[in-house]
Amino acid sequence: MIKKLPVHLLVVIFLFLAYKSFSQSEDTTKLMVQPAFIENELAPSLFLPDFEPDIFNQNFLPVAGDAIINRYQFKTPETENTLFKGLTFEQSKTETTFDNLGAYQHYNNRFIYRPTNKLSFQLGMGLLKQNTVLSAFQTNYRFSFNSSLEYEITDWLSAYIYGQYAAPSFNKTAQVYDPLMQMNPLFFQTEIGGGLRAKYKNIRTDVGLKNIYDTQFNSSNPVKSMDTKVIIGF
Repeated sequence: MIKKLPVHLLVVIFLFLAYKSFSQSEDTTKLMVQPAFIENELAPSLFLPDFEPDIFNQNFLPVAGDAIINRYQFKTPETENTLFKGLTFEQSKTETTFDNLGAYQHYNNRFIYRPTNKLSFQLGMGLLKQNTVLSAFQTNYRFSFNSSLEYEITDWLSAYIYGQYAAPSFNKTAQVYDPLMQMNPLFFQTEIGGGLRAKYKNIRTDVGLKNIYDTQFNSSNPVKSMDTKVIIGF
């Protein structure tokens, strides 16, 4: 006579069969946010090469519905400078697509200085390419500058401040106005902010305040916002 299987073993078998069934079926559900963070060793260069076909030559058509965010980030391993203890260099490329709205790519080169285990300072510059559905074939190129300071209060809590600046476009006149991009927090903007980061096991939270500034026309008041982010790892 066959003995009854333990409950936990039945659960494991069920999850395995469900996983196999899901992996062999076609995924027809679009997620509202689809993040993917991939580390990749790159050849050292001032600006990183393209990893994917240029998304900025696509013809974005505005349609009704919520925007779907696709974000991909590539980073090089941090390279430590042998002359200055605690100083490292890192390159990254962040590619973000907002379906039916626009997209941007940010190539960033930054120096990271950690004088102690609790304190870190970052300083970087890069190249920014971004456009919306109103300028799908007229990509906006800008230089970017950024810096941040973070202090680890405890093993699970840290405080930070940061600032970033998007220089005026160097391939368009300063008077070109794109209402979908102007001071839109979805795109890379000139801003300053700060907040608190916490982590507990596989849960990370980030609560902060920021101000977005109009550096193109200098005619709008800063846009103030409070952002909250929770990441649960599996």
